[in-house]
Order: sequence, then C-alpha cells, then structure tokens
Amino acid sequence: MVELHGRFAVAAVLYMIVVGVWGIVSYFRKTGVSGSFRGTLFIGEGMLVLEAVLGMALLAAGHRPPDNLHFLYGALVPLVFPLSLSVARTRPPRQVPLIYGVAALLIVGLALRAIVTG
Repeated sequence: MVELHGRFAVAAVLYMIVVGVWGIVSYFRKTGVSGSFRGTLFIGEGMLVLEAVLGMALLAAGHRPPDNLHFLYGALVPLVFPLSLSVARTRPPRQVPLIYGVAALLIVGLALRAIVTG
C-alpha cells in the first residue's frame, strides 16, 4: 500500500502539471474555462482526495512518514482547488483559467514537498 500511495502521488503531480499548463495557456489564448477543463479540474481534485485517503489508510495501518511535515503538505494539497474556486468567483471570467492553472502548479509544489518529506 505504501508503494501505491507513492506511485499515485507521482501520477497526481504529473496530472497537475498538465492542468497547470492548460490553465495558463487558456488564459493567454483568452479561451476561458471550457467544460473539458472544468471536468479535468474535478478529476484532479478527486485524485488528490483519493491520495489523501490512501495516506490516512496507511496512517491507520500504523505507517508513519519520517517527517511530520508530510501531514501538513498532504492536508494542504486537496484544499488548494476549493480555495482557488472561492478566489475565482470574485474575478473576471478571463482570469479564471490563470487562477486554476497557478493553483494546479501550487499543488505540484506542495505535492513534491510532501513526497520529499514522506
């Protein structure tokens, strides 16, 4: 199960890189948030929540990361998209893909840090 948690974390990082680039490109192309992009965000959030659930299952099974900072980063990762949604609601529609793209890249940074501390 530890290996699954690690591999799924890497998959989530790679997925979020794609989401981040897509959001930033959409901003510069002035295309807004498409239905496909919105679906990609929901899938990404699902991946992040599943990764957190896997981590909690490992903790319940008695596995602990070597550094307790892993818990902080692991808890922050699935919260970034909901927080960015609250920011995006107050911005002009043109800025929304940029907000989500930057949020996805922030997730990449947090997830990489979680991987390093775990």
